[in-house]
Amino acid sequence: MQSPYSSSLYQNRSSSHDLRNSDQKGLLWMLDEEAMFPGASDDSFMERLYIHFSDEVSKSSGLMRRSSEEHTFILNHMRSTYGVKYHTVGWIKNCREHPIIRMAGATLQESQKKSISSLFVNSAGSLPNTMDGLIDSIRRTNLHFVHCITPHALAGLSTGGLERAQNPRSYSEDLIDVPLLRKQIKSLALLQALRIHKFGFPESILFTEFKNRFGVIAPAESNLENEENEQKVVEEMLKHMDVDGTSFRIGLSQIFFRPGCLIQLEDQRDDKLTSTVVKFQAHIRGYLARKNFKTRQVQNVAIRCIQRNIRKYQGIRNWPWWKLIEVEELRARLVRVEQERNNLKLNCDKLEARMSELTTDLSEEHDTATNVTEMLEAETAERLRLEKELKDLKASHQNLKRKAEQLDMEVIESRMMRSSFIDGDTSTEEEEIKPAQMLRKQNKRTGQLSQKRTNFIPYINTNTILEERSELAKTKLKQEHEEELENLASAKKAVERKLAEALEEVEEQRRQAVSMKRKSVKLNGETQDIRRHLETQQSRNSDLEKKQRKFDTELHKFQSEASTERIAKERMQREKDQMQSEINRLLAELEEVQSEVKFKEDRIEQQKEELEEMSSHGNKEVVEITTMKRQKRELEAKIEDLEEELDDQAGQIQQLTQTKLRLEMQLEKGKQSLQKDLDAKDQEMEDVRISAQNKVKQLELQVEEEYRDRQTAQREKRDLERQLAELRDQRVDGDKETEKRLRRDLKRTKALLYDTQTTLEKQQAGAPSHLKLKSLRNDLEDAQLSTAAAVKARQTVENELLEVQAKVEELSRGKMETEDKLSHANRDKSDLESQLEDNEEEINDLMKKYKASINQNLELSSRAEFMTNTMIEKNKLDRLESRVKELESRLDLEQTQKQRLEGQIERLKDSQEDAVSDRESHIVKEQRALESVRKSQREVRELREEMVELQRKEADVSRKKEEL
Repeated sequence: MQSPYSSSLYQNRSSSHDLRNSDQKGLLWMLDEEAMFPGASDDSFMERLYIHFSDEVSKSSGLMRRSSEEHTFILNHMRSTYGVKYHTVGWIKNCREHPIIRMAGATLQESQKKSISSLFVNSAGSLPNTMDGLIDSIRRTNLHFVHCITPHALAGLSTGGLERAQNPRSYSEDLIDVPLLRKQIKSLALLQALRIHKFGFPESILFTEFKNRFGVIAPAESNLENEENEQKVVEEMLKHMDVDGTSFRIGLSQIFFRPGCLIQLEDQRDDKLTSTVVKFQAHIRGYLARKNFKTRQVQNVAIRCIQRNIRKYQGIRNWPWWKLIEVEELRARLVRVEQERNNLKLNCDKLEARMSELTTDLSEEHDTATNVTEMLEAETAERLRLEKELKDLKASHQNLKRKAEQLDMEVIESRMMRSSFIDGDTSTEEEEIKPAQMLRKQNKRTGQLSQKRTNFIPYINTNTILEERSELAKTKLKQEHEEELENLASAKKAVERKLAEALEEVEEQRRQAVSMKRKSVKLNGETQDIRRHLETQQSRNSDLEKKQRKFDTELHKFQSEASTERIAKERMQREKDQMQSEINRLLAELEEVQSEVKFKEDRIEQQKEELEEMSSHGNKEVVEITTMKRQKRELEAKIEDLEEELDDQAGQIQQLTQTKLRLEMQLEKGKQSLQKDLDAKDQEMEDVRISAQNKVKQLELQVEEEYRDRQTAQREKRDLERQLAELRDQRVDGDKETEKRLRRDLKRTKALLYDTQTTLEKQQAGAPSHLKLKSLRNDLEDAQLSTAAAVKARQTVENELLEVQAKVEELSRGKMETEDKLSHANRDKSDLESQLEDNEEEINDLMKKYKASINQNLELSSRAEFMTNTMIEKNKLDRLESRVKELESRLDLEQTQKQRLEGQIERLKDSQEDAVSDRESHIVKEQRALESVRKSQREVRELREEMVELQRKEADVSRKKEEL
């Protein structure tokens, strides 16, 4: 037979499967979607609902069923075992959003009142806060299951008010439908879940997490760290922890516990950690106390030395010879300063004279260079004129040569015609006539040729003369060309040497740029580390501020408790006054009792006399008299004992009142001193915190400035690298062309160009040396200024560090004094408590002795006991002591955190100083690299100018050669 639980579970699984297979649209989602259409109504919503859940409506055990009433449907809740009827009248109307609601948020957000506008921020602004709150809530929450159970069938229905109005007798809010509740509990399977939770192992934890979390509880002799198998380690730990084997089960990767077992382990772990932390705090306090003691010893020695020197100085400051020594020292210092000033002035004059000499030399060299340039230009013009004449002569020589060749051709033709005429055939008449004509023509042409030859003879003579002149010019130009080749070979060597030096300098600059790049990368990494360290410091500062605020709240709470204690003390003072008045009344009653005792003694004396008078009456009366005498002596002894005990009790009561007053005064003084010390410590902590925040802000500003400087340096470095790459590319591309040009130039230049170029190079070398000297002097001055600024900044940082250390020492000294006062007060309190306990014991003994004798004394002793018991409320005192200890531990923790923060600030300052020094050195190296790059660019530009000049000369020489 199948249980109803299994059937409901099967139904639930089937419905869940159907929901997974169907379109995931819920009831509220469909309601919102239907409300978006303007013509939607309740009927259309019901129709849409039935269409969407048509499969469920057709089933008898589905999620939804049709109802016989209009605008009504039934949903099966709780594993499809409980149907709830829903009326949809007015749902569409209530679901639609009114336009005013949309405009209300923006209108309220633009309100002039901050209290209203802050409540209606936009979603983008409130999203981070919402997400932070949600994540925080998720972290703090645990898993809980909530089951809602209806007490009766009409609970939660929208038409419940109508039904209650129609049937007031059949409905009662206090009535609970027990079968309905039983059915709901059965459908929810609560009993089975509780039974499973009770007899099962609901709590679980991973092996690694269990080992790391509860390894503290395991004994020290259990060596579990070397074991690699986590399961064995967990088993050994559980054995050492004495955990019952029935309260846990070990799985493959987790361990499962019964309810409450894990909480017991957590409590054991908390106890163990508490004892460990207390021991660690005690060790740290001892170490700090020893360290402070050593520093105080050193300070004591230093203070004594300073005081001794000051006393000696105070003793001799008014002596005449001491004043004379001071005057002589000032005079010697003045003489030394004057001598240094004169030396500096002489050096300045020498440097100015040297600079004027260099200026005159530079002007002379400049004049010489201009003269040489003018001579070179004149020679170039003369050379161009001669080249033009040579070109004209070459053209005329070519024309004459061409005419001579034409004449030779004509002579050869005439000779050939003559030979053909002599050897020709004369058979016919026509052939006879033609040679005659040809002979006549030939004779005529021969005459013309002879005439032309006679006319051409002077031209031939001129041509021969020109050829001789051209040969002489060729030989002369050849000699000059050879000389130019020799000169250009030497010039080529010099240029190659300069080019090699320039290439070496460029390579050196490239290496320096690479090293600077590495250093810049390193500095960037250090800057990132400093920034991350600064962020951690800021987060720690925020944590410290939170702890400080928490400490302030606890201090305020402690002050409120102190005020309540003060009120209680005043109440105790009033009660003490009442008790004192009661004691005075009791003393008065005691005097009355003593007077009565005295009266009884007198009465006894009278009775004694009467007994003596009646002694003659017989033995019986004698026996009565002896018994009365014995009773009298006993009464007298008891009275004396009572009087002594009353006197002792009165003295003890007076001593207790004095002790109570002294204790209250000491306690009040201790509270006042402790309150003053706490106020002073709070003020000092606030000052230190403000100063630390200011310093941290200054460090942040310095780091930002350094970051900006580093960014500019990186940009300049990238520009330099790009320029170097361009120069390198230009050098690589132009190497071959330069080589070819130089080879051609070395063959065709003159010796005068070499001398001129060497002179210009000397002048240019002299000018950059002066500029280099100036730049080096400026760099030296900048370096001195930066060094002085760095030294000054370092001194200021050291002074601030000394001030912070002095404040920390003062705080630690004040803390030690407060601890001493507190320990002294605790000792006094313990002594007073012991005295009070002893007094209580004595009073209790006295009360036991006097209980049977005097009722008034019993009442007095009970009141005294009540007074001593209520004089100091021990619970409040213990609570205050625990509060004081807790505040002391927090103060120690704040002190250690402050010291660690100061140490981190010091390290940050050191790293900042290193970064500043590296940045300065990096800037200096970049300036040097920039100067060297400029120098190399200038030399490359000069080499380009020389190459252009050589190309021009090469073109001139090639043109002359073509003309020749």
